[in-house]
Amino acid sequence: MNTFVCGSVALWTEPSTCQRGDRHWYRLGIAQRDSANSLSLAATSTKLAATSHEVAISTSRDSAVMRVIAAITVFFLPATFTATLFSTSFFDFHGGRNDPIYSWWLWLYFLVASILTAITVAGTWWLWKNKEKEIAAQFKEAKDK
Repeated sequence: MNTFVCGSVALWTEPSTCQRGDRHWYRLGIAQRDSANSLSLAATSTKLAATSHEVAISTSRDSAVMRVIAAITVFFLPATFTATLFSTSFFDFHGGRNDPIYSWWLWLYFLVASILTAITVAGTWWLWKNKEKEIAAQFKEAKDK
């Protein structure tokens, strides 16, 4: 037989054995049990909220790392593309034996790579800023509802 304790009075849980006046104490026991369950649920919810907060922080860090990787890629990708393009047969940088080892076309590589890098970085920055504004507007709209 399960019992509830209300103050210093032990209450039994079987309503059929309760006397008329004891049913009040029985209800108080049930209320006490419900209160204990609510307290346990609140503690579990608090732990879950703390864990969710830790996950959010971890996700934020991962997002920051991914942005750094993307920024590095944005910086080096145009130069890599240009170097690959210049290594194809479209360009013949091989001269005679008396010619210098490096080509006088090297300036063209730096010019094209710089222009493509500037365009890529500016375009990516613009896209990121617009996406941030869009996300901020969505949060504001959700907050206003």
